[in-house]
Amino acid sequence: MKSRSSAIRVLAEYAALQQIRFESRSTAEERRTFGHFGTSPKIAHFMAGMFEETDQNRIRILDAGAGVGTLTAAVCDRVCQFEGPRHLECELWESNPRLVEFLNNTLTECRRILSDESPHQLSYSIHNSDFLLDERSSSQPANFQLAILNPPWFKLSKNSPQAQTMKHVVHGQPNIYALFMARSAELLEPNGQLVAITPRSYFNGPYFAKLRTWFLDQMSIRRIHLIESRRSAFRKNKVLQENVILFAQRRTTDSAHPMNNTAHTPKHLLLTTSSETDFPEPDTRKPDQSSFPYSDIVRMTRQGPVIQVPGSADEQTAIATIDQLSNNFGELGLRISTGPVVPFRATAFLRSRPSAKTVPLLWMHNVRAYLVNLESRDKKHGHIECSDQSQHLLIPARPMVLLKRFTSREENRRVVAAVFTENSLSTASPAPAQIGLENHLNYITHQTRPLTNDEAFGIAGYLNTLMVDRYIRSVSGSTQINAADIRNLPFPSFATLRQIGKHVQNHLSQTAEELEPYIQRKLSASKQA
Repeated sequence: MKSRSSAIRVLAEYAALQQIRFESRSTAEERRTFGHFGTSPKIAHFMAGMFEETDQNRIRILDAGAGVGTLTAAVCDRVCQFEGPRHLECELWESNPRLVEFLNNTLTECRRILSDESPHQLSYSIHNSDFLLDERSSSQPANFQLAILNPPWFKLSKNSPQAQTMKHVVHGQPNIYALFMARSAELLEPNGQLVAITPRSYFNGPYFAKLRTWFLDQMSIRRIHLIESRRSAFRKNKVLQENVILFAQRRTTDSAHPMNNTAHTPKHLLLTTSSETDFPEPDTRKPDQSSFPYSDIVRMTRQGPVIQVPGSADEQTAIATIDQLSNNFGELGLRISTGPVVPFRATAFLRSRPSAKTVPLLWMHNVRAYLVNLESRDKKHGHIECSDQSQHLLIPARPMVLLKRFTSREENRRVVAAVFTENSLSTASPAPAQIGLENHLNYITHQTRPLTNDEAFGIAGYLNTLMVDRYIRSVSGSTQINAADIRNLPFPSFATLRQIGKHVQNHLSQTAEELEPYIQRKLSASKQA
């Protein structure tokens, strides 16, 4: 599709007025129930501008989770700029019956503008039903050329009807947006194009592993646009996810695993970023600065494919440095586990004060960079009963690395690692043989032997670096640190970790920032060895 720069975009703005009318007649709670987050005209036009040129006169367009029709209107705005007649056939699904009136208003106006003020035509069908359960989508032939979507966002039960009908891409607790992406991809013809704005949470993590494997076998990613601010794209709806706009194309191969077939995988993809305040005009990019080797972004790991997106030059440098390290988590014999104490399930064993029958219970607030503190907080029980009944909740009090599974948005570092040693409980007498770890902590141990203090401090030193922080941020748009993130992280050798650990222990008065230069030098030397 080639456009004329003099074009006037009016239809997406008309749809935005329909969005305002809908919101005036609905509550925020109702919109959240349906996972509805309206798309701004600026973002809609940008998304419509990502589609590549097609010479077809008849274009079938899928808009699943259509809302008031802003995305389809933006496509119509773009088509209005083209010479030569185009016939758009749009299929739109919207499950909220209260939205259908406004959606129909938008499509009626789109049809009028295309027929009265351009040489083009529009026909459309609106389906007021669940896109994933409607037989008209499940039995639909794969004959769409374009799919554009801002799907609903909410979690589903693994046993929900929607998850069951899409079980070939479901693992763990699914989110409905991912299922919409998969079903839309299924309905594209070979070389069909998909543009979707979603959270970036499907880029990594075990819950989306099955989806990624299937999706990347079926689709080739051509472009990723990262919206950097957590509140940018849907600020007024209080969406706190990092969002991405993905442009992908349906593969043409019949191979069982086309992602592994380089003949059907692009050599490069485009990567661009913005915030809402500096959101670019449609189809503006600097190819020389935003083109990346496909294999640098879509990466194979032992847990399957992940999508790693550097959002800055610093993140690109971190990826290049860390990827050169020669070991991985499993090869070092390390194990990462989650704290076994889920407070609401263990209330019978939680205690506010210590006694001869309790051991310390550590929470996220007890973990700071390198050091464990035993300070207590209101409503956080700092002790747990040590008895035969609670043994399954306790772990040996020996050297280990503690990691916060979540960090606050105000914290500078995504990864916060502390070391637990026998000295961490120096105020307890006698020192307990076991401790409790609350479920929002992960802990790292060795599979076959205790970690030494040097090894534990070395692991914490490595994980507390800015390089690791940037590497993790390039994989995950969440403040949650998954165990899979750590398992997939390249590591230096134990020899290097011990050297780092000795230095950290001798300089514990220094901050993580002050310790960073030494650790970076050791990692660079390890990389070159």
